[in-house]
Amino acid sequence: MVKSGQPDLGSFIEEADRSLALSVWWRDICLELLSDVDFKDWRYVHQHGEQVHGLVTLFERAQAQATKDIVSYGRLDIADRKQKLDEHQATMIVSVIKAALSEISLNREQKAQVAPAIARALREIEGPKHEEAA
Repeated sequence: MVKSGQPDLGSFIEEADRSLALSVWWRDICLELLSDVDFKDWRYVHQHGEQVHGLVTLFERAQAQATKDIVSYGRLDIADRKQKLDEHQATMIVSVIKAALSEISLNREQKAQVAPAIARALREIEGPKHEEAA
């Protein structure tokens, strides 16, 4: 959602996460490919002089980019911003639930069932996210 011409912080953080993950993933792929090349073949003599294997260059670039992205991610304090955004969203959810519950009349037994039911529902929502990260 955009407010007053401001970009959506949630989208920015998600994009930064994806970009960093992609950068590190690409670096790891390049390293894996390079590990299949014998070390003695990383450099070779060609008619135009000594050459460096293309995968060495590709890995060097991927490593430099991943390092740059990691430093930028840290410098922008994205993890802290993400945590604050998550906390804000949690506060909003609690406020909505409290407002909805205050509009209806519940007996004591029903009130006792509300908190565990909400906790179960939230765990179900969070479940796929945690499974993907594992």
